[in-house]
Amino acid sequence: MIPRRLVGVMIALVAGATASAAPIGTVTEFSAGITPKAGPFGITAGPDGAMWFTEVGDDVSAVARITMKGRVTEYRTGIDPNARPWEIAKGPDGNLWFTELEVMRIGRITPKGVVTEFTKGIAPFQSAPSGIATGPDGAMWFTELGNSAIGRITMAGAVTEFTRGVTQGSGPFDIAYGPNGTLWFTGAWNGDKDVAGNRIGRSTTLGVITEFQQGIPAASKPAGIALGPDRAMWFTLNDADAIGRITVAGKVTIYRKGITKGSKPGLIALGYDGNLWFTETDGNRIGRITPKGVVTEFSKGISKGAGPIGIAAGPDGNMWFTELEGGRVGRIITGARPPRRR
Repeated sequence: MIPRRLVGVMIALVAGATASAAPIGTVTEFSAGITPKAGPFGITAGPDGAMWFTEVGDDVSAVARITMKGRVTEYRTGIDPNARPWEIAKGPDGNLWFTELEVMRIGRITPKGVVTEFTKGIAPFQSAPSGIATGPDGAMWFTELGNSAIGRITMAGAVTEFTRGVTQGSGPFDIAYGPNGTLWFTGAWNGDKDVAGNRIGRSTTLGVITEFQQGIPAASKPAGIALGPDRAMWFTLNDADAIGRITVAGKVTIYRKGITKGSKPGLIALGYDGNLWFTETDGNRIGRITPKGVVTEFSKGISKGAGPIGIAAGPDGNMWFTELEGGRVGRIITGARPPRRR
């Protein structure tokens, strides 16, 4: 199911009975089966009714699977021990695709745990693949944090890199499917100076790139990005403790009210309740923002110093998130019905 259709399903499921008797915002954490100091990072719903997540900790470099009951399986075979798998997304081929930040590769893992790594066509020095998403063209699209490029990889592993139109040093970080068959990405960093970054980019499937900077606060570090139920893109501002919204025309709105200062919003995802949910890595919270910009923060049940980072909607209708510092995966009740299986 492509992301655009997924948005329609989510909106249709907003009304109706809740998926769980537990109150909205109830958190459950899972640690059994996760290697200590594994550093869970990216997370996505798999094709098998489970969540899949990456582990970026020192001497770990693994991809793991967690069922709705919290049973974890870790996979290391076939992954370079220095890879630091970063973000992960379900591909149109029924497999999971992930970026390998340190070794400049894209990885693919089947639901049975068989891994293939792809390097051909990826800049060998400091490309640092980071974000990854399914495109509208049957390929996976990814960002290159170090190379200031957007990449495309087919299901056969053929890679194309696009640099024209991407400001050098802008540090493309996260990427998401957007309206009208486009890909949208965040430009977060220029080393420690934040001079060239601080923008949102849009790419067509032909690699034609447009960048937007007007309306984005200086030195705010756009980080996560996701398609909202309103056909706008919603993004986190890591250093501004804010959430941004950008229309297809490039008009930006910034929301700060309700977000704790110093919380460092991380990644963001659309929930089956029609709201956007985001992690607050330093604030140790999960945030929810409605399409009208109303923010609610949830912290009860999240262990101290957990460092929530990745987040994704699960097949149970709830949001699942990773705890980078806590070495756990968490689930937060949204009150949404589970999506209908097709």
